[in-house]
Amino acid sequence: MGYTITNENTGIKISDGVDNSWLFPKDSTMVYHYGDKVRLSHGSVKIDIEYNSVDSPSVASGSALYDSLSGFINIVEGSSSSSAIETVAVTETSTQALSDGAAAVGASFVNLSNADAYILLGSGTASATNYTVKLSHGGDDIYETPYNYSGAVQVVFAHSGSGNLVITKFN
Repeated sequence: MGYTITNENTGIKISDGVDNSWLFPKDSTMVYHYGDKVRLSHGSVKIDIEYNSVDSPSVASGSALYDSLSGFINIVEGSSSSSAIETVAVTETSTQALSDGAAAVGASFVNLSNADAYILLGSGTASATNYTVKLSHGGDDIYETPYNYSGAVQVVFAHSGSGNLVITKFN
C-alpha cells in the first residue's frame, strides 16, 4: 500500500498507508520536483515521494504528481492576474534575484544553466551552506516559492558557467 494524498481545506494530508500521516499547511509548504520524486517541506518536516508510490491521486510521472500537489497548494484565497519573466546569469556571487514584494503571489524558477543554483528565500547571502533549495542545472526541475510568498530571493551558482536561472514572477 502506498501514499494517499488528500486536498484538505487548509492543508495537504499525506498518509503512508501504515500508521503515519502528516498535514502540510497550504500557506507555508514548499513543493518541488526532481526526477521521479516530489518533496514537500514545512519547517523541519520534509517528505520525498516517488510518483509510483502514490495510490491516490493516480499519477503517471513525477511531473504529474508535482502538478497535482502544486494545484492543491494554489487552491487558496488570492490569485495571480499577471506574470513577468526575469533571468539571472550564472554568478558565483550571491545575487538578489527578486526584491521584497516583486512577486506578490509567488514565483517559479527553472535553472537553464550548466551549474547548480542555490536559492535562498529572504535576505542574506545565498551559498552552498545557506540556501532554501538547490536547483539542479539543465532545466529538468522547477521550484516554486510557497503560495503568496512575496519576500526577497537570493541566488548563487555552484561554479562559473553559462546560462540563466529563469524566474516567472506572479502578481
